[in-house]
Amino acid sequence: MNEMLKLFPDSIKLHEDLVKRFEEYGEFNSRIINKTNIFPELRKPLFSLELPKFDLSDIKIDYTDLKRVIKKNSKLGWTLTFDMAVNLYLDEKLLKLCDQEINKVFVDYYKSENSSQYKKEKQNIIKHIDSKWEDTLNECFYLFESGYYRNQIPFLITIIEGEIADFSNLHSYLGKTLIRKWKRKLDTKGNNLDALILYSLFYFLENSLFNKDEFEDERNSIINRNRVLHGRDNPNLWAEADYYRLINTISSIQTSKNIINDYIKKMK
Repeated sequence: MNEMLKLFPDSIKLHEDLVKRFEEYGEFNSRIINKTNIFPELRKPLFSLELPKFDLSDIKIDYTDLKRVIKKNSKLGWTLTFDMAVNLYLDEKLLKLCDQEINKVFVDYYKSENSSQYKKEKQNIIKHIDSKWEDTLNECFYLFESGYYRNQIPFLITIIEGEIADFSNLHSYLGKTLIRKWKRKLDTKGNNLDALILYSLFYFLENSLFNKDEFEDERNSIINRNRVLHGRDNPNLWAEADYYRLINTISSIQTSKNIINDYIKKMK
């Protein structure tokens, strides 16, 4: 993990509120503080619009351990985005936290510094998303910032599915079939950075959001597309964290679109 962090000399951001949160759970790692003190320039986002190019040939990385962290975060809906703080996201200490504690860490992250992370994700979404969603998304943002988040949940799930169908040109498929068809076109199994980012997104889509959920079974703690869009969920159970994780997912889709478009340009 330490070697992975070295790949991002301009990509780490740490906030005092998150430090306090980790300390409360007894899981904060003091060596992360040391890194940010030594390298103040690391307090920057994971990605710019131009994805950085990395030479991994001389660096040994434990991708098995790395994927364990990504897998746990992603199942809960916290996938990699343009602006995700890499030291927070890849810290193996998150593996020792329960689901509720991880959700609290990421919600606090989105709300910290006057919701600066949330504002960055909004900007990235509006800049890259299909223009047909823009006006309605701005209404969604307005309602959320006025204290209303439950009404936005079905709409955000609709955007996620619509964005995937439009970008992948797989308009004839729905739900998990759509996700699997799109995934077959992409490399999510490799150990390069782009593959890890796509792995993060698809793990949440396949195993949580678009997972087949038998309606007669007990509801899972993570929001599910089928239950919501087919009217089988209880809206009273939708939480503020669900809004943030869906915004996070939409932003992650924009990251993936950027990766794929960059690859297509290279192949021409």
